[in-house]
Amino acid sequence: MDQALLAILFALLFFIGFWRLPYSPATWYDEGLNAGVAKSLAEDGVFSLKVAPDEFVEQRQFLLTTNYPVLLPVAASLKIFGINFFAARLPLVIYLFLFAGAAYLLARRWFGRVAALSTLALAVVFLPFYGNGKAVLGEVPGLFFLLAGLFYLDGKNIWKLFFSGLALGLSIATKPFFLLLAPVLLLG
Repeated sequence: MDQALLAILFALLFFIGFWRLPYSPATWYDEGLNAGVAKSLAEDGVFSLKVAPDEFVEQRQFLLTTNYPVLLPVAASLKIFGINFFAARLPLVIYLFLFAGAAYLLARRWFGRVAALSTLALAVVFLPFYGNGKAVLGEVPGLFFLLAGLFYLDGKNIWKLFFSGLALGLSIATKPFFLLLAPVLLLG
């Protein structure tokens, strides 16, 4: 029963995740900047936004709100599949699956089977999850790394602690605002 429900939920995630991928959601400012940086990286090998032939934004720290854990896979996808929005958003759909899997596994570990299936079902049918998750933005990838870090957080095993720190660091590197969650997690 659980496996069938999991299969149905992930099939629904697959359908909604890939449905009209290049067109839905509509592209807007932040996604355009991130996709432009990934395109510059794929075409020219420069981690910045191209503004003219052979001219790039020098002050990119004021430009980027999403970093290499998202932009490097997007650049690789653009390099492999060509410069188009399907290729740019493909790694983000993979992050949707990774996030859903991490949410399920963490909820199952902490709260049990029923809570894990409920968590996954709520995530899969929550449509803003796709609006923010399919665009070239860092919220869902950052949350995936955060959940993966929490999943591996175990003070008894040094390797789990290492992977936890690595995942939490990638979460902060993806979107710096995840650094604000550190004090909250320590209190929790």
